[in-house]
Amino acid sequence: MEEEITTPKKAKKDGAKIGAVIILVISAIVFIPAGGSILFESLSHAGRTPVFGSYKGQKIEYKAGTEFADRVSYMAELYKAYGQDLNQNTYYSIFTGAFEGTLRSMVYSAAVKKANWSASKDAVNRAILPRFFDENGKYSEKLYNQTDDAAKAELRKTAATNLAFMRYNDDVMGSDTKVSGNPMYGLKASSKEKSFIAAMDSTKRSFDLAAFSTNDFPAEEAAKYGKANPDKFRKLDISAVTLDGEDEIKALSKQIKNNEVTFDDAISEKSTKYYTGTDGKLSVPYYYGLLNIIQNAEDAEKTVALAKGAVSDPVQTKSGWTIFRVDSDAKAADFTDEATVNTVLEYLKSSEKGYIENFYSERAKAFISEAKLSSFDAACEKFSITKADVAAFPVNYGNSPFYNSTPSDVAELAGLSTNEAVLEKMFKLKKDEMSEPFVLASNVIVARCTGVQKDAPADLANFDSNVAQTDQSCSQTNLKRFDGVVDDFMTTYFKYFISGDEQN
Repeated sequence: MEEEITTPKKAKKDGAKIGAVIILVISAIVFIPAGGSILFESLSHAGRTPVFGSYKGQKIEYKAGTEFADRVSYMAELYKAYGQDLNQNTYYSIFTGAFEGTLRSMVYSAAVKKANWSASKDAVNRAILPRFFDENGKYSEKLYNQTDDAAKAELRKTAATNLAFMRYNDDVMGSDTKVSGNPMYGLKASSKEKSFIAAMDSTKRSFDLAAFSTNDFPAEEAAKYGKANPDKFRKLDISAVTLDGEDEIKALSKQIKNNEVTFDDAISEKSTKYYTGTDGKLSVPYYYGLLNIIQNAEDAEKTVALAKGAVSDPVQTKSGWTIFRVDSDAKAADFTDEATVNTVLEYLKSSEKGYIENFYSERAKAFISEAKLSSFDAACEKFSITKADVAAFPVNYGNSPFYNSTPSDVAELAGLSTNEAVLEKMFKLKKDEMSEPFVLASNVIVARCTGVQKDAPADLANFDSNVAQTDQSCSQTNLKRFDGVVDDFMTTYFKYFISGDEQN
């Protein structure tokens, strides 16, 4: 028989902390995405269970009674409780979160077990105590007695698991628990280390920015590029059949030539359609599109040169091998046509960003010359640029939480915190000095340093908490790299819950 819970004389910190964690609902019913119940039933009856991965041979299975399934059910209920619609996007988020939570629990619990640590009975009692509080927040013996033994045993089991999880989390990553003002758990930092980090926040620079958006590339410049490279934009009418293997495609090519299989039947019945729509026509029906998919550029020109109705020999493409059929002759591009110019624009933005960036770099150099002759503001007016004023901030690569980060309200600086080269260019500037043009995200920018200031070191009152949070974040990010982890999540999820493949 389960032992009675004795109410502690004073609240225990670990009990309060685990009280929040323990509400991991243990459900005997597995949550199934809408439309997936028939699939799950058939899998269960066939004795086949989706396995999303494993840790040191222990499978992460989606079936009733497993921690993974319980987490999925719990997260689904949370989504519903917060008014979230359950759809394909939320299903994916639910399963992803449950998988990562289960994997983290397995890794942490295994480490604690290896250290021969286990939760004491008193600790388990403190953890489950809130489950039996009445409406006044006091322990109710009545509520305890009304709970059947099986449920209480499950609560104790879950509490012990969560305590083991928190033991590893606190010992390795740290927590807010302190003794004499110093963190009790986790990585320790010396006072000199803290001072060094605090000082990193002292030197700040403010800037004026003139940004040329590469998204505004003029249509007339795109037309000019097209006229200089007309072959790239020849309009093609070509069908294709693609297979993965060279031997397969050679056999199919022979069948087509011998009239044993029609090209159209090969499209509908055999092609992987890597480069086409369902009708077999090239998805990007321009010569540059053909160049992008064919391994050898000479094969692209040979293909276009085929007579109408002719079928090519097998050609190696970036993925697989392909047979092409010319359905009609290629048409020269008309660069007075708006649709054609838009095609050139899209091509440049996706495949020739450097061309656009060079165009704006030349404009930015002209801007710098004008600013030197007159002023930065006058140059902005002449080039129709809206100047961005940036308040002083320090170098903070990766936006570390320990001190002030890159301003988030300046759209032109998006991506700066992880661009070492641009940070170096900007923070080498002296007051009133202008930078050379540099590319940042979708802008070509000229920066002028408007001030260099020395502030007091950062207040690191939350340093220890930030260390713990940073370590926890790194652990979560790198969890799947741990020895013994096998991650089959994407393959399994898409196999069973997207494609609905219950035969393989």
